[in-house]
Amino acid sequence: DFLALQAIRKGLDDLPGSNYFASWDFTSEPCNFAGVYCDGDKVIALNLGDPRAGSPGLTGNLDPSIGKLSALAEFTVVPGRITGALPESFSS
Repeated sequence: DFLALQAIRKGLDDLPGSNYFASWDFTSEPCNFAGVYCDGDKVIALNLGDPRAGSPGLTGNLDPSIGKLSALAEFTVVPGRITGALPESFSS
């Protein structure tokens, strides 16, 4: 899950005025990152972006490696400028 989160982070940026990714420091435990929820060492929920009203959101391309988060049960994207297809695995 660590490598998938790194790839997701590399593809996205904060829009001006947002600091959503400030806690995404890959020298620490990813389960402590903003929007990342884990069960043990597996990511079970990923909420990309700050849901507060007026938050500028994120921009970039959603990396296909999100499909490698095998325990992911919930995925939320706050409106912004994120592009990219969702993996086929999301349909099951």
